[in-house]
Amino acid sequence: MALAVVLVTVVAMAMAMGLVKPLAMEIGGGVGDDGGYGTGGGDAFGSGSNFCRLQLCLAEAIDLIFSKISSFKIFTLDLLKNVQVEAIIGPATSTQADFVINLGGKAQVPIISFSATSPSLSSIRSPYFIRATHNDSSQVKAISAIIQAYGWREVVPIYVDNELGEGIFPFLSDALQEIDTRIPYRSIISPSATDDQIATELYKLMTMQTRVFIVHMLPSLSSKLFTKAKEVGMMSEGYVWIITYGITDLLSSLDASIIDSMQGVLGVKPHVPRTKEHEHFRVRWKRKFQQHNPTELNAELNIFGLW
Repeated sequence: MALAVVLVTVVAMAMAMGLVKPLAMEIGGGVGDDGGYGTGGGDAFGSGSNFCRLQLCLAEAIDLIFSKISSFKIFTLDLLKNVQVEAIIGPATSTQADFVINLGGKAQVPIISFSATSPSLSSIRSPYFIRATHNDSSQVKAISAIIQAYGWREVVPIYVDNELGEGIFPFLSDALQEIDTRIPYRSIISPSATDDQIATELYKLMTMQTRVFIVHMLPSLSSKLFTKAKEVGMMSEGYVWIITYGITDLLSSLDASIIDSMQGVLGVKPHVPRTKEHEHFRVRWKRKFQQHNPTELNAELNIFGLW
C-alpha cells in the first residue's frame, strides 16, 4: 500500500512569488536502472510497490529566497499554518535550518535537512528535526591529526559569523587542546563581507606569528577569501591553509581562477567506499544530470548528493 505524504520544500515560498523556475521530478526511491527516477528498479525500493511517488518542485537557488523575499518568517509560518504541510525538506544552510527548526517544533512538523551540518542543530533541541547528513564535528579529529603530524603548535581558525561557523568551534577547540595546540586568535568573517573587509582581516593576520589557518565557511565566501589571500601574498611558502569538507566537497563547482588561488591548500573530505553499486549509481546519476545540463561536462556527485 502506497503512503500518501505531502512534502513541501522551503523554496515553495519563492515559487509562490514567481521568483523561480520549477522543475517537476518524480521521486520514488532514487534513480532507477533505466536512468529514470522512481521506477520499479530503483536503488532503495527494488521492485515492490510500497513506496511514495512525490511531485517535487525544485528551485534554481535557495539564496534567491532571501534576496527577494522580505519576510522569511511570514512565509514559513504561512506554509505551516495555512498550507498545512506535513514536512519541510531542505533548509539548505545551518542558519536557515536554525530558524525553521524552532517553527517546526512548535507546529510539530518534521524538518529534514540534507545539508545543514552545524553540530549545534541537534534533535535534542527539537524531536522534529532530522539531519540526513554528516555533522561538522565529525571532521575535527582528522584536522587535528594533520596538525599533530606536522607538529604545528598554534593555529588560527577562520570561520563565517553565523550558525555554521560558530557550531564547529567548540569541537575544534577541544580537539586541538587534546594535542596541545593553541588558538591565539579567532578570525570571524561576516557572510556579507566585502573584498576590502576581507583584505583588512588578512593584513591583520599577516602581523601575527601564526601561519597555520583552518577555514570553515561556505564556498562562496571562501572563494573571496582565497582570492584576496593570494593577492596579498598569503598563499606563498610559509603559510598553511586547511579547509573543511564543506569547501573541499564542492571544489569541482568552483571557477578555475578560484582553484588557481587555492594551490597548496589541504582539505579533509569524507571517505566513501567505492563499491560496484556506488560506481554504478554515479555513472547513472551523471548520465541523467547531463541530459538536463548538457554544458556541464565535469559534474560530480558530492557527499551531499549521496546523502
